[in-house]
This record gives sequence, C-alpha cells and structure tokens, in this order.
Amino acid sequence: MSLGERVHPAPSGDGRSDARVHGLLVHAVSAGLQDRRADCLRIPDEVADRVVNEAARHRLTGFVMDAVHRGALDASLPTLAGLEDGHRQATMRVLLLERVLLSIVDVLDEAGIATRVLKGPAIARTLYADPSIRTFLDVDLLVSADDLDAAVSVLTGAGLRRMLPQLRSGFDRRFAKTVTFLHRSGCQVDLHRTLVIGPYGLLVDRRDLFIEAQTFAVSWRRVLALGPTAQFLNLCYHAALGDVPARLAPLRDVGQSLCDPTLEFEAALAMATRWHGRAVVARAVNLASSVLGLPPSGVVAWARSYRPGRRDRRRLACYTSRYRSNSRKYLATAAVIPGLADKAAYLRALLFPAPAFVADRARDPARWWAHGLTGLLTRDRSPARQRSVGW
Repeated sequence: MSLGERVHPAPSGDGRSDARVHGLLVHAVSAGLQDRRADCLRIPDEVADRVVNEAARHRLTGFVMDAVHRGALDASLPTLAGLEDGHRQATMRVLLLERVLLSIVDVLDEAGIATRVLKGPAIARTLYADPSIRTFLDVDLLVSADDLDAAVSVLTGAGLRRMLPQLRSGFDRRFAKTVTFLHRSGCQVDLHRTLVIGPYGLLVDRRDLFIEAQTFAVSWRRVLALGPTAQFLNLCYHAALGDVPARLAPLRDVGQSLCDPTLEFEAALAMATRWHGRAVVARAVNLASSVLGLPPSGVVAWARSYRPGRRDRRRLACYTSRYRSNSRKYLATAAVIPGLADKAAYLRALLFPAPAFVADRARDPARWWAHGLTGLLTRDRSPARQRSVGW
C-alpha cells in the first residue's frame, strides 16, 4: 500500500487518508537521518490540508520543510505555501519562547539559582545544524531539588502564575517532577526537579544532571543545557515514557543523537544503569528504529536484543499499557522511594492533599479519591496491545 504519490515513479495510494498522512509525516521526519531523494514522495492534493494541519499540530513543520529542501518530499505550490505559513507561525512562537527563556534564566541567575535548559531550545541548538528545524511549544528548565522552593518563589515574584497548587507542603521539593507556570505572554514554563513523572523520574540520580553542562547561544546570551550524556538520556526518557503512541519529534531527537559520532553510548548506558533506566533507553532506541527506520548499528542491535526484567516490565506498564494512569504511576513511585518515613509522607500527600489542591483539581476529596481508585482498579486485559508499544 502506497502512503503517498512517488515522484519517480508515481503510483497512487489506496489506503485510508489517516494512514497516508501519518506515512508522509514519518517519511519527512526520517529524511534527515538518511538520503531519501531516490524515494521522494509527493503529497497528494486530497490529503494536503490534513498534512499541513497535522504537521502544525505535532510541531513537525520544520522537518517537513527540511524534507522538501532535501528532495525527499514534493507538493503542489498551494500545499507548499500552507506548509511555509505553518512553519513561519511555529518559528515566531519559538522566538517568543526564547525571549521568555532568557528573561527567566536571568531572574534565576540573579537569585543565585543554577539552571539547565531542557528539551526544545537546548535540543534545537545543540543537536541540529539548523535550529529552525526543531520547533517547540514551551520552556523547560531544570533546577536542583534544594533550589526548587526558592525558584518557585522567585518566579512567582517575577509575575508568573503557578497553574496548579502544591499537592501538600514540601511535596514539590521532595517528590514532584515539575511546577508549571503561565508567563504573562501566554507561554507555559515548566520548572523541573527531575526528568519524568513516575518511578523512573524518582530513580534518576539528579546529581548526574549537574555534573557537566554544554552551552549554547540564544541571541546575545549563552545558557547552560544538560551535558551530552544526560541530554541523550533525557531524550530517551521523553520518547519512551511520554505519549503512546510516541510522538515523531521525540523519536527524531533520539535518532538524531544516535547519528551523532560524538555520542558516547557506553557512558550513557553506564549512567542509565545508575538510574535503573536501561530498559527505557532500549525502548526509546527500538521505537526510533522501528518507526523511522534508523540505519543498522551496534546500538540498534543492542536495543533489539535487550529483554527487560519483570520489575522493569511492571514499571514500563505504568507509562505504556492501554490502561496506564497517573494513579498507577503514583503507586509505582511509592515503591521506589527509599525509607518508610518518605514513603509515608508521599502516600499521605496523595491520600490527603491540601484543600487548595483539591478545590482546584477535583472540587472535593471524594471526587479525588474516586478518580484515583478508578485509575488503580481498571485492569489491563490486552497484553497484545502492551507488547505493541514496547514489551
């Protein structure tokens, strides 16, 4: 079944339009990882509007335009104009986000709080030769757990609005993944304590995140990102433990890293071992390889042969199974928290959250408990579905 019209030759596709659109986007996203000129696809006019809309919705306009420039994708002039307009809007938002990023880093620097830029801005400017290819939607900054409360206070004082109250006093500093703010520009700012929610986030050795750094320039200012090894693991965690099915942009980030000759994969694997996250790396590489068709390599061969143990399969299921839920992540997180006192504090916060949190999130405690129990009691009866998204 053809997913698009090939330029040389050009048979027509007979598949459903959603499969054709997805196939064209996969082709575009993978074009930068291997030469696709001999396999150029033309975007059919009957699905052109959907390709334009889906590329914008999933922040893939840069990859699509890059595929056009590489000769891997072709389209009618109206379709190309629509893609260019979507990419122009995405890059305008990126410029706004980078201004917000610089203002926040400056405010935190003045308060003596060290930061590391995560995800979009750092990836675009350290991993891609042309940063405009990799657009993004918000700002993500990492601070140490010891600085989190002070950073929240500084950003609140600078006029940013916290979007959700703290679950319970002290919870953010001890257990949270992020504190999310809304900037007056309308941009979202995520202040991270660790990389992901759930058990794998608590297992990250956060000391590794500040041992080394790499710098990149945004306008006149140089800012700090994670070191190359920790950044690669962050990309793997984002791709493997985020959305199901995985989004194409995070998979391309993993593929882009694997094609970087400076990547020290053994060092990354050693760090992942300290984080109990080898299964996460294997899943990310497997997903990127199977979806984007990565060239054969020793890393890809390792990931394909990797078999997670029972404990990792249970942890991964919190993120990837059909009936994954935050409640399951919370319960799995409690299991990896060391010490009975900390476990008790974590569970007490979940069972008896602060009144302000309940009022904002669930309106009353009964609704909060009912929501949590529903997420725990729903059973996953579809092992085939679980295997389809990775073990």
